[in-house]
Amino acid sequence: MKKHDAWGNLFLRVLLGIIFAATGTGKLFMGNMPVEPIGGILSSLGLNAISAAGFGLFLGILELMIGLMLILGLFTKIVGWVASITLLCFILGVGVILGDGLFGQMMMFKDLGLLGGTLALAFQGSKGMSLDEVLWKK
Repeated sequence: MKKHDAWGNLFLRVLLGIIFAATGTGKLFMGNMPVEPIGGILSSLGLNAISAAGFGLFLGILELMIGLMLILGLFTKIVGWVASITLLCFILGVGVILGDGLFGQMMMFKDLGLLGGTLALAFQGSKGMSLDEVLWKK
């Protein structure tokens, strides 16, 4: 492994982790819970029994955990897949089911870029400077 591979992987992991942690924190502690759009997605899928606020709370916790685990480099491949599936559901749910996304088409393109990053981590895992490396001595 080249030294620069580890640095590139670290930057990708940490920056994606910050994005996920920030959005999760916003949902949980700053009142940025998108209850109405979540309710619209759940309703259009016929899942009216699921509370939009409850699902939003779950989503906030999930995003915060994904973010922290990416920053630390813990279970990076698994977390990369969970993050990719979460983003894919968001892209399909908001971009396709609700129409044009929460903030228009540009939001969907941003999410596609994030999906590319999380898929890279899902396939690569962490390349160094991570808890994965410390715990499992890669």
